[in-house]
Amino acid sequence: MRDADDASIERARAAVVALYDARSTRATRDEANARLMALSEDPRAASVALGLLERARGDACVAYYAANALSATTRSRERWNGASEGAREAMMRRTTAAFAATANDETTETAARRLGLALARGGARMGSAKMREVVETAFGAVRSSGVGSSAMRAGMELLALAAEACDEAETSSRRELAMACANEGERVLITVREVFSACGSARSRQTDALKASCVRAARGWLKLDPSGDVGGGLRLSPTEFAVRHGQLFGDVLQCLAIESGGCGAAAVDFLVDLHQGRSGGEAEEFQAMNAVTRGLLAHASAANDSDDGVSLARNICLVAVALSERCVSVLARGDEDSLALVSLILSLMERHGREVTEVAVDFFLMMDVVGVSSRHESLRAPMHARLTEVLLKQATLPDDFTTWAVANEDEDTFERFREHVVADLLDNCYGVLRGQYFSIIGSALGAAQNWQAAEAGAFALRAPASRVNDDLEDAPSEEIETFLAQLLSTISEHTTDNSGLFSSHQLVRAGTCRLIASYANWLGRRGPPANSAAQAARARGVLMYITSSFPHPPAWSRAALAFKSVCSRCARHLKEPSTFAALLEHTERCIADVRLTFESEDDEDGRASVTEGLARVIAAMPVQQASEASARLIAPVLARCKRIAAEMAPQIPPNQIAHASAARAMAAELALIAASVRFLEFLPSATIASSCEHPAISVLAAAWPTLEEIVAKRTWQAPSVIKAAAEIYVAALLSAKESSVNMIVPMLESIARTFMATKCASLLEPIATAIEVASISSPESGTSELLPSAPHVGATLSAAFSQIACETVRGVRSGSDDWDLAEALFSTARAFVIFAPAQGLANETLFDVLDLSVAALELREYAPVRASLALLNAIVSPGEKAKRSAPWVANACRVDEYFLSRGPLAANAILRAACAEITPRACLRPAASFLATLLHTAPDVVTPWIITAIDALEPIHPARERFAATLARRPPLPHPRLVAALCDFVFIAIGVGDVDDLLAYDV
Repeated sequence: MRDADDASIERARAAVVALYDARSTRATRDEANARLMALSEDPRAASVALGLLERARGDACVAYYAANALSATTRSRERWNGASEGAREAMMRRTTAAFAATANDETTETAARRLGLALARGGARMGSAKMREVVETAFGAVRSSGVGSSAMRAGMELLALAAEACDEAETSSRRELAMACANEGERVLITVREVFSACGSARSRQTDALKASCVRAARGWLKLDPSGDVGGGLRLSPTEFAVRHGQLFGDVLQCLAIESGGCGAAAVDFLVDLHQGRSGGEAEEFQAMNAVTRGLLAHASAANDSDDGVSLARNICLVAVALSERCVSVLARGDEDSLALVSLILSLMERHGREVTEVAVDFFLMMDVVGVSSRHESLRAPMHARLTEVLLKQATLPDDFTTWAVANEDEDTFERFREHVVADLLDNCYGVLRGQYFSIIGSALGAAQNWQAAEAGAFALRAPASRVNDDLEDAPSEEIETFLAQLLSTISEHTTDNSGLFSSHQLVRAGTCRLIASYANWLGRRGPPANSAAQAARARGVLMYITSSFPHPPAWSRAALAFKSVCSRCARHLKEPSTFAALLEHTERCIADVRLTFESEDDEDGRASVTEGLARVIAAMPVQQASEASARLIAPVLARCKRIAAEMAPQIPPNQIAHASAARAMAAELALIAASVRFLEFLPSATIASSCEHPAISVLAAAWPTLEEIVAKRTWQAPSVIKAAAEIYVAALLSAKESSVNMIVPMLESIARTFMATKCASLLEPIATAIEVASISSPESGTSELLPSAPHVGATLSAAFSQIACETVRGVRSGSDDWDLAEALFSTARAFVIFAPAQGLANETLFDVLDLSVAALELREYAPVRASLALLNAIVSPGEKAKRSAPWVANACRVDEYFLSRGPLAANAILRAACAEITPRACLRPAASFLATLLHTAPDVVTPWIITAIDALEPIHPARERFAATLARRPPLPHPRLVAALCDFVFIAIGVGDVDDLLAYDV
């Protein structure tokens, strides 16, 4: 902090004047702003600011700029610490003088308040003695002037800022400041009480600001505990404060209604903190609660009657929430004031809508913490019945709402309010009301005058669905089940009648589909055989409604999910051949009316959900019937694939990839095939008993010619199309499992051909899946091997892996930096050595892949580093049983020779990257585990590798000697402790640990 000359001060003053002068040109203002911005970084900034204040001559703009500059100096730790003790003392002395001068001039009052902030921060940084001087300055300003003066307002603001600066100081400083200054709290409270008394009921902008400062000062000083306690809340309980400072308690409650000057917000903060502080006995709590409750009720008329009362209503609710969090059990007993408070909050929610409801929600959630039997009768069903009605109104879209595109409402905000605020409360309301809840919503639906009310009713019925399903599972309720049955029957009747309540608008259809999906579990629940026909008819009816909603864009995605849910839960009612055939045909017709777009890869295709639903029904059929049905399911998909290919053929040259939208369209169709296969899981015994092909294999066989034709053409070798094809392979393998052995060879050959043309990483996942599916684990040997029934798979697998691995390694080494592809290769190689070690360990390209994995250890990207370490750890630590098995014994020499030659490089790469904070933090432990395993295997060989790697670090590591001693222990530390030691060494290197942390490993 350097002294400024007169010329610098005058240049700064001229720049401030030019910046705020309405007559200045744009260029002049820009030049002045640039000069002042440069000055803010100058070491002389504080000195210039003090000079400006001493020469401000009543110029409010100059004074305010200078006060802000001084505030920035005390806020910045770097600037403050960069000044000498003498310079800080001089700055505080001159700032105090400037504060006194500006506080007594109403035109510079705003600057005085900013100077108060600088004084408070500076006092907190300089310690308790200086802070007491700041406090005396504030008292001097308050005592030397009348209520209407700017000096009193500035002085009271400084008292508030001083307490807040103490509270915001670092923990050790805060404790010292609190212990030294807390005794001033009583003096502050007396002063605040006197100011409130002098102000009386007068209202003006200045008076409101003064009251706000008074409330903030009272809160700030009551937060400073003489013991130095740094906990939350105030040091007095509500009862203690009410008894000792009853008049001030009432004044603060009155401030809730004063919005200007931040007075209401300050009162809320005070009362909330007061209720988070010390607690007293039950009788005391009851007394204080009644005092606060009566204070809140006193504002009822103003908060309810005025359209401008929303701020006051929010303040009341915020304080009521704090009250409920402190003494909800007392509130729940329901004395007259408590019941009136509950009624007031409900009326405020109804009067002011969402802005108040978002605050009040926590009050009712806290009330529901108390058991129903322990509450007053009025706080049981009656309260929740009214709350349900109020929330239903809050969840209703405006009467003039048409679409979100032209609405005043923000869709995300409204949805978040309903799903995360209203839904929680409605769920609690159902928990108390049970059947009465459905009667209330049903009555509202019956009286609905527009589609908005119908849409809100559907939401309210859906909100507690999860709890309703659980309750009905545990204890059936005739009242609720009758209501749900009648509701779904009514919905079914509105399938095509657009004048019906549940089909009156597209958003109603969307909400109703979500409602159906939420009760799909109940819809498909097994009941008495006598009810089976009625359940089947009900399921078919709601499916007709759902499919009729497909063509409506806002409802399409919700309808698709509802279709999947109903089909999944009600599959046993839909699996008859004639029923399924009719459903499939009807669904295809309805989907044909859906307008599909493939503008972005992120767009979800609702048809996938529909296909999954139909596949769930197929999975419930006998195997023979399922094979036939699955072939019919994908027939339209294959036809569309061929049509897309035929349409694009004349438009795209033979060696050019299709444009993005065409590729996405083809990928979307292939994704439907994967969706149809994903859930076709049948026990092997079922396919053997029926002597027929597994349905998943039937689907793949039917799709294979078309699939091969698509992936073979350059036109369709876009990554999205290849990824979709790979998903089909994976889905078929996982569904058919060992039944898929015969399809693995042609699939691997096709994948190898496609990979050589596309280099798509997604093609490696089906290879890893095929390895796992075609293998069998032996608990005795602890290892895996290929199924005896699949001897032909091994050779094909080795050939495909070698071909893909060689191409990938060559590509990365040539500079392609395709680490996504390398990551997929590492995962595949790991599966190869774990599930088929006889073939994997003997594969000549495995060690080229390991070389690439060592090179990946110095990357910053998490995924390839994680996959690389997973592969390396699988090689060095296959498990004790597996290590003694024939494949691992036969290849042990090759593995040992590899790590003898590459181990130093791997250790160096790991430690260099980790100590340079290149290695992702989540990968440190796997990397340490790899090194620890190597060290346990050959401690005298591996320890020098690690020491050499440490010695290569720049600068020399401070923990080098101590860590070297830890590594040199014989026998070595247990594996978990050695891993921890390696991690601690890295943490010390990156500055988040201490050298002494390694002392623990000497024990």
